[in-house]
Amino acid sequence: MNTPARWKAAALCAGWIGCTAPALAAQEITWYLYDLAPLVIADGPHKGAGFIELSLQQQLIPALPEYKHKVVIVPIQRVAMMLKSDPQACNPGLIRNAEREQFMTFSTPTLAALPAGMFVRRGDTARVAPYMNAKGKLVLDKLLADGKFNVGIDSARSYGGPVDAVLKPYRDKSQLFTLSIPDASRNLTQMVIAKRIDGMLGQPFEVPYYLGGRTVDDVKALAFYPLDEQADVVVNHVACANSEQGQAVIRKLNAVLAKPGVREALAAHYAAWLDDDARKLADAMRRHTFAVKP
Repeated sequence: MNTPARWKAAALCAGWIGCTAPALAAQEITWYLYDLAPLVIADGPHKGAGFIELSLQQQLIPALPEYKHKVVIVPIQRVAMMLKSDPQACNPGLIRNAEREQFMTFSTPTLAALPAGMFVRRGDTARVAPYMNAKGKLVLDKLLADGKFNVGIDSARSYGGPVDAVLKPYRDKSQLFTLSIPDASRNLTQMVIAKRIDGMLGQPFEVPYYLGGRTVDDVKALAFYPLDEQADVVVNHVACANSEQGQAVIRKLNAVLAKPGVREALAAHYAAWLDDDARKLADAMRRHTFAVKP
């Protein structure tokens, strides 16, 4: 496979699992990941400890010892393309939808994650209260319409279809502060703490990751609010190319996911990157989701 030089590939025989002579003749799975911390952490002190990476290393790859395993990090736009063109391709954490089902095969659910929400300073709880609904979710449309909050967003990013639709009419108005730079969310986090903006949209694991090297006061300075416009959870699956090998891999993984403790282990990798409030909410949503969709 002739991949661009900037893609980082690692055959795992010498790392995550050992190889013996017979294993070299085994079929190979290529796990296509994209570099988005803390799902995948490509450098720094936490390199290799992203929650998707740990799920792959500790649960998924050991469950498939009959295969050789290779990890390739590609630009995010390439993941779907590779699962469409490479019959040996898999990804450990994708959302299932009708378009992807045309060329991917999916495992049973692996993780019930929280969707993007809003981070606000804990001292502003009273300001947020008028925009909370009976379910404890923040109604973003109402907050922006009121015009009293300045919310930071990354201009190059989607926060989910319903949220993007709410944001659209405010893109050129004072309610939104838009950044169009690399690492925009990290900068927005610092601006909320410094009181330069009132809040920011982001995934629940982003602020704990960005503030991992800061003081305890900074880490606890912001609170995460789920949004009324979002679903309660985003359900992830292992996805493989809809090939003979891909279908066989998914059948094997489904048997593993049905075993006690496996989904809990996957959830623990994810929860490690959440703050206390988001961790409690994620645990409650996970228990509800898997009670309904085992």
